[in-house]
Amino acid sequence: MAYDGDFINFCNIFNFNRAHAIVVSGAKWNPCGHMLLNTGGIGGWYFHVAEVRGRPKYMNESGYRRYLKETKNMKYHELM
Repeated sequence: MAYDGDFINFCNIFNFNRAHAIVVSGAKWNPCGHMLLNTGGIGGWYFHVAEVRGRPKYMNESGYRRYLKETKNMKYHELM
């Protein structure tokens, strides 16, 4: 199974002053695509819900790059 983030089991203050929606291609039950939320820009945190009734997951920048590689996802928006 491809990496799609780790479960959030902690509280943290995330930088929502720089938030980006990242559109990626679909997989599993949603072939049309879905989005991840990035806070803090490049090097920030990425949030993802990959299941119909799933818990949110998070990734750091290296986890996000791993996610794109392992899921063979295409990102449509490059963070500035």
